Amino acid sequence: MSLMAQGSQFAGSSAAPVPCQPSLASVGDYVTLMKPRVMSLVVFTALVSVMIAPGHIHPVIGFTALLCIAVGAGAAGALNMWYDADIDALMSRTSSRPIPRGRMAAGEALAFGVVLAAFAVGVLGVLVSWLAAALLAFTIFFYVVVYTAWLKRSTPHNIVIGGAAGSLPPVIGWAAATGARSSRGLCPRSRSHAPSRCRRRGNAAADFALFPRARADRRGPMASRLCPGALWADRDRSRHPDGHVRVACA
Repeated sequence: MSLMAQGSQFAGSSAAPVPCQPSLASVGDYVTLMKPRVMSLVVFTALVSVMIAPGHIHPVIGFTALLCIAVGAGAAGALNMWYDADIDALMSRTSSRPIPRGRMAAGEALAFGVVLAAFAVGVLGVLVSWLAAALLAFTIFFYVVVYTAWLKRSTPHNIVIGGAAGSLPPVIGWAAATGARSSRGLCPRSRSHAPSRCRRRGNAAADFALFPRARADRRGPMASRLCPGALWADRDRSRHPDGHVRVACA
């Protein structure tokens, strides 16, 4: 039998293509994908940074910066849920998310996150500051690639190191308001210990830990109290003669 005849026979016997199934995702599913509670914290810390930054920023530019930061945070959350869909299905805390429930395909979440990230970084760079846009792009990269894809599945210290992504929104807000970067206000540690204590059982079901158990029990409460205490103790010395605001915590 010739190759042409074999090809014709194969074409005739192949199954018909399966039609694409319509998406079951609702608007609420896409909102959930962006982790709105985390987004609200990101916007709040960025807003504080914009407000205390020296100089004056136009309200429209400030709103645009905060909107882009919020969208960037939503993009990071969507990409996190896309990559973590396998372990989300194993934990009671995350099993109701759109992808594990079958409300949304993983490809939809990936495309949604990529589009949001590109929009946020592009608009922030064109309308506000390319430095702030670069910092936002780095934050999304760090959260998705370094924390989600690497640290989360390789070390129990993942949230302590990955907390750096959560401390960058104030730096982005500062850069958007002043055009300069600042390392002031970086304090991820107090947030990182609470999930390690409260969500230990659910995380164990997916075979990963947020922080070593003994250290989370022993050091977590103290770190969570010392960091806000240091911020409060330093409140009177926070503003320097050059107009910069200093917020530090070991």
